Amino acid sequence: MVDRPLSLYCLLLPSQKMIHRLLTTAVRGLSANYRDVIYYRVKGGERLCRTPFAVFQERESGKLSPKARAAMSPEALRKQFEALSGKKRATYAAAARKNRCEIDLRRKAFKQASLSGFSHFIKTTRQWTDLGRRAKEKCCAETEKIRQAAKVERDKMVEMYYSGNAVKH
Repeated sequence: MVDRPLSLYCLLLPSQKMIHRLLTTAVRGLSANYRDVIYYRVKGGERLCRTPFAVFQERESGKLSPKARAAMSPEALRKQFEALSGKKRATYAAAARKNRCEIDLRRKAFKQASLSGFSHFIKTTRQWTDLGRRAKEKCCAETEKIRQAAKVERDKMVEMYYSGNAVKH
């Protein structure tokens, strides 16, 4: 059973309860393409790293030859990272912060592109059944505006991912 206020949950019809549970609790698998588009600007390109150490690791491993890269252990890389000056580490932290923001924006665009009026309203106020027809239509219209704007953004990301023409930020 889901942890929802009993009074509101009891007011829902059986079919609404099922939809409500699906919208709020079901674990939905994400396609690999969805994840790839969020974490990579271009297919086969550089991954957007979220931590300063991962950014350091990505940049430093690119400078090494394959033989030297294979010989370098994660512990040695970690020690090398910790030995860096504060200013140098701050640049990696800033790059990681920027990447996290970009990942969040990309994820948000995908989520908004898949919104429906019902799910949007349930997530925001959880009183869909109490609304009149006009209010539901208004909510669906507002959600459709959000979706259309997000779909354009999502389609741009997907097109850039598959075309391989990433803009370096």
